[in-house]
Amino acid sequence: MHTFAGAGYDDFLAHSFGHWAPTAATPSDRINADFPTFNGYSTQVKLAPKNGLGSTIDWMVGSSGVAVKQWETVVDVKSRTATAGVLASTPSDHQMIRATVALG
Repeated sequence: MHTFAGAGYDDFLAHSFGHWAPTAATPSDRINADFPTFNGYSTQVKLAPKNGLGSTIDWMVGSSGVAVKQWETVVDVKSRTATAGVLASTPSDHQMIRATVALG
């Protein structure tokens, strides 16, 4: 991530190696961001701690001129509690991520 930042790019979700700090690219609308993006083919997942971001090993980056309107960890959720979730299916060991952006 340091290479991207050095080249003028931001992480859309504004996290880096376990640390979260909002930037200009941080979306105001985050959907299912408390779910991790890696699930290891398990339907049982732990949800995020107090910062509201699940462990995310899948990142989207863009130039600082990109306005990120929405960011989503795409999950099909069967049930959810404050600390855990049960996914309906896991076709991959990673959850898909999606963003809605506006180019400047």
